Order: sequence, then C-alpha cells, then structure tokens
Amino acid sequence: MFPVSLHAQNTSDDLEIDWENAGEITFLVDSNQWFQFTVGLNSTSQDLQSLNMEIIGETSWGIDDCVFLVKNQELSQNQSFELEGGENVNITVQVFVPETENGKPLSNVNYQFKLQLTNEEGDNSPWNYSVMIRPKYSLTIDEKIERNEIAPLGNSIHEVKIRNTGNVLTTISPEIYPINSQGGIIENSEKTRFSFDGWNATISGFSGEISIQPNETKIVKISINSPYENQGNLTLVVKIKSYTGLIEKLIFFNSSIVITKDIQMEIINEKCIELLENQNCKLGLKLTNFGNYLDHLGQIFCNSTNEYIFFEANAVKHTILLNNNQTLTLKPEENIDFEIEINSTISKINAGSKEMIVCIHQRDNSSIVDEVFIEFEINEYHNLTSSDNPNHWIENDKFFISIEVKNNGNIPEGFSVGISVSHEGNHSLITPVNAIYDINATRVRGYTLENILPNQTVNITGWMEIPKSYFENESFWISVEVNSIPNFFENVWKVNNFSLALNIEKTNNDTGNTIKSHQFMNIFNTYGFPIIAIFISLLMITKAIKHRKQTKLNSKNIETNDDWIHKFYEKKEKEVNINSPKISKNQFEKDFFINNNDEIKDYSIPDINIEQIKDISKKLNVTPIKNSDNLTDKNEEEYDFE
Repeated sequence: MFPVSLHAQNTSDDLEIDWENAGEITFLVDSNQWFQFTVGLNSTSQDLQSLNMEIIGETSWGIDDCVFLVKNQELSQNQSFELEGGENVNITVQVFVPETENGKPLSNVNYQFKLQLTNEEGDNSPWNYSVMIRPKYSLTIDEKIERNEIAPLGNSIHEVKIRNTGNVLTTISPEIYPINSQGGIIENSEKTRFSFDGWNATISGFSGEISIQPNETKIVKISINSPYENQGNLTLVVKIKSYTGLIEKLIFFNSSIVITKDIQMEIINEKCIELLENQNCKLGLKLTNFGNYLDHLGQIFCNSTNEYIFFEANAVKHTILLNNNQTLTLKPEENIDFEIEINSTISKINAGSKEMIVCIHQRDNSSIVDEVFIEFEINEYHNLTSSDNPNHWIENDKFFISIEVKNNGNIPEGFSVGISVSHEGNHSLITPVNAIYDINATRVRGYTLENILPNQTVNITGWMEIPKSYFENESFWISVEVNSIPNFFENVWKVNNFSLALNIEKTNNDTGNTIKSHQFMNIFNTYGFPIIAIFISLLMITKAIKHRKQTKLNSKNIETNDDWIHKFYEKKEKEVNINSPKISKNQFEKDFFINNNDEIKDYSIPDINIEQIKDISKKLNVTPIKNSDNLTDKNEEEYDFE
C-alpha cells in the first residue's frame, strides 16, 4: 500500500472523536491482492459510545471484500464496536482488489470510496479515499482457425483471434515467417509477407501496429497462395508482439496441397423422346471437371434396361476430332460435350413400359465411376402395314382378293374390314378366327377384328362371283377396305378384271344370232334414235326458212305467230324425250327366248358347297366359318353392288 497523499488529523463535530490518517488518501495497488491502511481514533466524550463502521464506494469489489480490525477483533461491513470515554484505538481497514477480468478493474483510474462511522443516534461522518490499479499487460489467443487444405494454385486464409486480457491499452505488431524442413524460422526483411518455394503468404487487413483496448478482440488473417503442383506443404509461424508489455505469442499454421478429382457428367439434350417415333436419336452428354487439377477422361459407355434399345459400336462421338495418340484432359472448370447414338426397335417394346438409359464414365486409372440416368415411358406406337399389291385369282367362277395386314406397332390394334364389288351378284368376306360380324346376315359384308397383337399378321380375303356379261371385255372389280380403330390407318385395295364376251354357254347358232340381234338393238337404242331425231329436226327447220324467203308478204301486217312453225310449237304441250326407251330385264328374256320354242334354260351358277370353301380356305390358310351353309344367297334383292 502506497498512499499518494496523507492528512495527519481530522476532527469531527458530529461525533465526539478525533481521526488520525483520516481521508483524502489515494492508494496505488496491484490487482489480485489485499491492501490495508490504519487510522487512529480518539474519544472526546466522557460516555461510552457504540459506533458502526462501513465502506461506501462506486465499485462492488471494494465494498464486498473488506475487513475491519478493532481491539483484536475482526469486524465486517456494518458491524459495530464500543468506544469508552477518552479511549484511543487503532482501526485497520483491509480491502481486496480482484484479478483483472475482461479488462477490469482498469488501470490508471481513481476508484473513490468512503470510510464512514455512525453512532446510535445516527450521527455520521465520512472520510474520502481512492484506489488506483497498476497496469497489467496480457494477450490471449481466443481462437485459431487453420485451413490446412489448399488446391493447386489455390488460396486459403488462416485466422487467429487475439484478445487484450489486460487492463490497459496495448499495441501489437503481427509478423509471419516460413519454417524450413528442419523446423527453423526463416527470417526476412518484410515481416508481414514472404515468398517461399512457390508459396506466398501475406498478413491481410493490417499495416503496421494494431492497438487493442482492454477486453477488445482483433482478428489477424494470413492469406496463403499455393503453387500449381499436385503436392506440397507449407508451415509458417505468426508472431504477435506487444512491445509495451514485452509480450510475444507464437502461433503455427500448416498448409498442404490436396488434389481433388471430380469429373461430373450430365445430360444436356433429352430429346431422345423422339426415339418413340424415329427409332433412333442422339443423346447429348456434358463432362465437366469440378476438381482442382488437370484430369484425364476415362471410358464412356451407355446401357439400357431393354435389349431392343441398343448402342452401336463406337456410339460415343466427341464433337472435337482427336488424334489417336492424344489423351483428352480437362482443366478445372473446363467442360466438353459428347453425343451418344441410340438405336431401337420400338415395335418390340410394349407401350406403357418404363425404360432407362444409363451412361457411365469410368475415371482414368480409377475404379470410381460417374453415372447419369434418363428415364422415359414408351408411348403408343401405331404401325399397321400391308402389301401394296394384293393377291388375286379366279377359281370356280369366283374372283378372289387376299391381303395380309401386319401389326408392326407396340400395342394391340383393332380394325374393321369391308368389301365392295362392281356388279350385282354373290360376294362375301371370309372371316378369320375371333372376327365380330352380324351372324344373322346370309353374306359377310364386313367384320371387326380386335386385339391384334404386336408383330401379328392377319389375312383378309374376299370373293365375288364373276358376273354374266354380254359384251366383250366388260370390266368388273372387287375391293377391300380396312380402317383401324382409332382411325390412324386407312387403306383400300381394288383389283380389276375383264369378262370374256359370251361367257354364257352357247347351245345353238340361233341363240347366238338372237344374242347378236339383241346386242344390235341395245346399240341402236342407245345411239340410233337420238341421231335420227336430230337429223329430222334440222331438215324441218331448213325447209321452214326457205319457205319464208320465197313467200311474198301482203301489204297487211301478218302476225308473227301465224306461220306454221310457231303453230307447231304451240301444239307442243310437254318436253319431247328423244332418247330411245330402255329394255327391261324381263322383256329382254322374253324377246330372247321367243325364237327358242319358249324353252327357258337355267343359266345361273350352281350353289357353292362347303367342300369348295374348305379347299379355298386351305389355300389361304384361313379357317372357314361355321355357318358355311349360308354362303349361297337365294335372295338376290339383298345383293349390294356399285
């Protein structure tokens, strides 16, 4: 305890006592210790006094930790003692100054406090004192942040947090130096940066000295730049010096070059949905080096979850042509594009199935692989095909047409079939198994097929009776029409043929002559009568014109409608049909057989029996229908023809 100032005596008017060394004293002390002082007390009263002693101050630490020694007794705050009349006593006051914590108690600050006595009547008298704490210099490393991994030609930053744990303002100066392989510090003239074996280090954010208040924290950052090498290490030391307090802190940091290989592959073109229609596509891939060093590309190949989606040899094509001896490498952040050629047979993959393409990049000299996936669902692919030229033939006076329709899609199909013919007569379709048609009809003029599986072929066959003909080379035809359900496929096959003249059997020459005469009559009715009518009309008009020119007109006016030609047109009440009448079928048969003793012969084609249909079905590889007895139509008015 070192009092700065001292007053020898103080007399109180309120209390009947005298003080020695009482008040107006400043003590200069260290932290974390007790200090004490003694005062003399003289009683000027003749009576016994009970006195209470206490310390009143600005800080709790001076008040809470204090002791009073009176008459060999230790008294605490607010305890009392007795003083006889005229008695003299010495009182020793002890006060504890705590350790500096968080910068307090501060140095160079006067902390005021009072020593006060109070009697039973409440009369009191204070005496003023003060205490000043000596300076304490202290630095603490609160946190060290070491980022020891660094990429080639990369940058990393170490950090150190320094706090002033003293009670006075401190100035620090940070320095950095490299450490050699033997552990020695390599000094250099520039204390805040250095260059060593391709490495560079700099103290960032500060220049010169740094001032830190009590309990203040500063962060010193050390920026490290590495060389472009695939390996390397650096050890450095940071010196934190405080010249005012002669304090020095050493903090060591390590940095190591770490190679990371990370080539990632991604799909950049997902247009392979066109695979569903075009049966091939090009899948775009991109490889990017997200590592920190030059890296080599490995093998790239793709697979699929379905054998009908496949890849040709050398399917991977790089957009840049490379020499055979050139190794493809990628720098950090560099990328390169590829194309994968994909082929498929979509018709053999069921619609609605979910398929996947997996592309793999196997890193160079490594077992690590990168995978990318593309998933898609196979859509419906409708593709009914058939031959352009149907088969056709004549057998047993019947004209046949046959077509094969194949489902080359990837989904079951259904379609309807119809038949048309050129002439009135028997015609029908031969129904395949599972065909849907009107079972009440005597002839099958149309049917529907459902659930034609992918890659299945269906035969469609129709027939017609060869029509009777009275003209040479008269044409006739048969056609079959197919319409898919839904309507994406429609096709009509039509086959023409010609009848031979007189294909009805001739019984005698008279019949032949009769046929020729009727042929002549039909031709004459078609062309003769119109020509004769036109000729007569022209002749009458010509004679009328000549008659008018030769007749002398009277001086009287003749009405324009009195001549005979006008009267001729007045008598016309309805339109004249100059065409010759057509002969009916019954009339034709009657006229045809007049000269044949009215003998009517049966020229109809005999009924077709089931054995003939079976023979034809075997040739077409088609199962004949069970209601074969209805193939002959005895109601001719049911026939439809075009």
